[in-house]
Amino acid sequence: SYLLYASMVQGLMLGYSLESFRFQTDCFGSLFWMYNDCWPETGWTIIDYYLTRKISFYFLKRAFATKKLIIRACEGGAEVTVINETPEAFTADIHCGYMTFTGETDSLCTKTLKVAPHSMQQFHISVCNDLKHGFFFASAEGFDTADSLRAYYRDYVFPESDAKIEKVEQDGNDLLVTIRASVYTPFAYLMTSDDRVHYDDNYVTLYPNEPKTLRVENCTETPVLHVAPPRAKKRKKPAIRIPGSDTY
Repeated sequence: SYLLYASMVQGLMLGYSLESFRFQTDCFGSLFWMYNDCWPETGWTIIDYYLTRKISFYFLKRAFATKKLIIRACEGGAEVTVINETPEAFTADIHCGYMTFTGETDSLCTKTLKVAPHSMQQFHISVCNDLKHGFFFASAEGFDTADSLRAYYRDYVFPESDAKIEKVEQDGNDLLVTIRASVYTPFAYLMTSDDRVHYDDNYVTLYPNEPKTLRVENCTETPVLHVAPPRAKKRKKPAIRIPGSDTY
């Protein structure tokens, strides 16, 4: 559990840092240092000495996506950033609004943008909902959904996740695994018996009733789906009896 949560903290910190660079209109690039370990150690890299991808690898891959949405809560609502680091222009319908952890939505709006190659655009949305029980979101076809959740996960009360594998399909030597949950699930991940297996994405956020398909590369073993609870369960301290007395 310690290794799991420590690794996710690493991913969250690195992913947030790099997203914050890309969110800035006056930032023209970022340098990510210490990509892989050159000897076996406990370090801050995202690929270990044996070329196994660490948990944080997937957080960084999402942070550096060539087509990306970023949303940040701000005074009077939220700021949405649309990034296109591909050589092709595209037009996208950006759907924004507020969503509770159980999937109810409010303050919905859609903005259509034409985004030039290797460029970014930003726009403001006016929303004023309760961020203790939900989040602002931005979504579009061809993009990962973005949310405004930027706080200690232990400070939120999330509903218990019912995440499950809906479908497993063979695609050449790969498996396509579709997962879904009816409530907001911060950390869902697939595992097989071999930690060297590569996924196109993992340790993902599941949004209420939004399916997510993950590619498992060169694998015939059906993975097992896990959910990492954002709030650790408290253990009761065992009673300790002082020898020779009735005091505990």
